[in-house]
Amino acid sequence: MSAFEVPQLPPSDDSEVSSLRYEVNPAIALNRLSELYQQIQQYQGRLRKLAHSIRQVYAEGPVVSGWLASEASLNAAVRQSATARPAALGTTPPSACDDAALFRHGDANDLMDYLSALESSMLQQAPSKSETAEPCRSNSPSQYYLCQLDSSGQIQAEPCPPAQVPVLSMAIARYRRLNQLNQQKQVIETKLQAVVDILGDAQRVLTD
Repeated sequence: MSAFEVPQLPPSDDSEVSSLRYEVNPAIALNRLSELYQQIQQYQGRLRKLAHSIRQVYAEGPVVSGWLASEASLNAAVRQSATARPAALGTTPPSACDDAALFRHGDANDLMDYLSALESSMLQQAPSKSETAEPCRSNSPSQYYLCQLDSSGQIQAEPCPPAQVPVLSMAIARYRRLNQLNQQKQVIETKLQAVVDILGDAQRVLTD
């Protein structure tokens, strides 16, 4: 009876053993998740503060989208908005195209700055009666108008009694504050939605 012979085994590869040191460490993923959790908590706290600030703005009083314009600036804006619209594509100078885009898509802050510059230039010149916009004729030199833009970029103006100017000014200021808060809120929500999508992809990778 022959003695039991131990089969010859291949020598162990030391490189394979040493490669274990460089494999992905699960602790790294856990650390990343912990950091991500802390950042999300910070964003959650900022969202709560923004929501509280938004509620406070609404509690202060009315909110009005638009701007107050004097008769001079409104007359200039009416003329400028009419001339800023190109009659045909490619036939309008770049400056006029920029003005048209501003009236169609600009917010109240940009428009008020733009109209203030127009008003300053108007005050340096004496406009003739024929240049006065029809809807904006008034015997009162201090007449103000509540202005808004429709979907086509046309200026819609309503006379504002002097007694209502302070109230409307505050309401417009609230709208600007509210717009800024909503923009900040939207930025955070967009980031959080991107994180949710990435985590969803990661979860699908782990379950496959």
